[in-house]
Amino acid sequence: MLLLEKIRLGIAQFVYHLIVGLLFVCVFTVSNAQEDTSDIERLIEWVDANSESNLPKVIDTLEQTLDQLRNSSSKDLDSEVKILDKLAIVMLVRMNNFERAMNYNEQILAIAEANQRIDFKIKYHDRLGVIYYYDRIDIEKAFNQFEIAIELTNSHNEKRYADQVLGNYGLALMSSGNPDSAVKVFHQALHMIEGNSKRYSLKSTILSNLGVCNIYLGNRDSAIYYFQRAIDFAELSNGVSDDASRLMFMGVFLQEIGRHNDALDYLLKSYELIDHLLIHRDKALLCQVLGEVYLVIGNKDKAIEFVKLELKYRDSINIVGMAQQAFAYEYQKEMEELENKRIIEELEHRIKESSFKSRILTLFLILIITLLVAFIVFYRLNKLKQINEIKAHNEYIEKERIRQQAELDLLRKDEELIQANVELSVRSNELMSLKEKLQAHLNKSHDPDFDDLKYFLHEIKGSEKRGEQLKNLDKLLSYSTNSFYNSFKKAHPELTEDEMRLATLIRLNLGMEELMIVFNISKASLHTKRYRLRKKLALLKDDSLEERILSF
Repeated sequence: MLLLEKIRLGIAQFVYHLIVGLLFVCVFTVSNAQEDTSDIERLIEWVDANSESNLPKVIDTLEQTLDQLRNSSSKDLDSEVKILDKLAIVMLVRMNNFERAMNYNEQILAIAEANQRIDFKIKYHDRLGVIYYYDRIDIEKAFNQFEIAIELTNSHNEKRYADQVLGNYGLALMSSGNPDSAVKVFHQALHMIEGNSKRYSLKSTILSNLGVCNIYLGNRDSAIYYFQRAIDFAELSNGVSDDASRLMFMGVFLQEIGRHNDALDYLLKSYELIDHLLIHRDKALLCQVLGEVYLVIGNKDKAIEFVKLELKYRDSINIVGMAQQAFAYEYQKEMEELENKRIIEELEHRIKESSFKSRILTLFLILIITLLVAFIVFYRLNKLKQINEIKAHNEYIEKERIRQQAELDLLRKDEELIQANVELSVRSNELMSLKEKLQAHLNKSHDPDFDDLKYFLHEIKGSEKRGEQLKNLDKLLSYSTNSFYNSFKKAHPELTEDEMRLATLIRLNLGMEELMIVFNISKASLHTKRYRLRKKLALLKDDSLEERILSF
């Protein structure tokens, strides 16, 4: 496999998380505050750390905080925009709810226009680019929005979100297969924060992105240089998760280029900080690569230990994914119920208004009252019909939720079955290796005492070969002769499975020698099988068994 392909396979999860987890979960957190963070910034840090493990609480906390900010007498627009931006990202990344993400981002635009804030407008276009780029919703619109944000930044000399916009734009270019352009954009972002000693985490992230770009460009030495610089700045920052991520990046890349001992040093340092990695996918990848490195250097016990840890984290990923999917469905259902409740209340309010107006009009004209009453009755019946339809729709949603829950349970069972099959395959490979070593040893030996053992091994191979043949024949019978099997079995329900197999194989035009091999019996035994089959089919002496079978 080519080096670039190996790198893509080995760090595919890193690049994906870099684009989604780092890009779309506010990698480039912009702050003009001093080293002591505000309550909102601490809240956002908490959200980033818990959005995977405790999504319901994260959403509730963000929405409650947004309500408190809006109801406060002192308007804090910066904090409100930060909360709206974080809600948009959580809805997009964790809930896969494109509409809700767009709604929160549109609220940022409304604040920007109402208060003439160019920096908020830049934030809006930048986040809109992220939303369009996520899951490749509309790449062309995404790049267009990034370019609008950059143009606003330059034309208004607004530097507040400049490095964030450039960072997001660079990541989008890199993941779209334009690493050359991404390198230039990342260098621009890096230049903008040079000299700011309090933004080590951001510098570390940009340097790490430059390392990934150089991997795609085939520049190994440059990639190692940027990864090492990223590690150095991560150590200066306060984020332990940055240290773990950067060390893991370096370790994965060194492992992919064959420097296993150097890779092991970085990976073990990252493993010491594994509890600070925010995403289970990162933990699973770290254990996977450690297992691969230990396997290459010959430490099988350690390799098995990390493979088991990898499986544990991957199980956690599945569990968290199922929980998030179920919560997303429940959240959507709750939003629909609230909307339906609002519609019903609005309809009831309209009905009351109509009734009130009708009572007033009765004082003036009896005819108008009669017509209005008729109209109201018709209106109420129509709205009641709508209410019933809404209730029926809610019942359908509940049934659909139960069905999806059952599918989630089935997916988990499939994961357990796959794990069992992997373990069985490993045991089978070990047994095959032992047989090959024993056969090789017997082939070198001329001791007659081993003749029986050699014959026994020969019989095992023959049995395995016949088993493989039977397996292939069973597949053939399952897919090629299903209609014949059903019709023939229906006509002769007294036939055993072995006799049905014989009839099916005769229909497939297998000769005597081939049938003897398949059933592993002598010619006389095969004649006996045919005789019993003829007897059950009530064939006369001159009747042909083959013609009778082919007639179906």
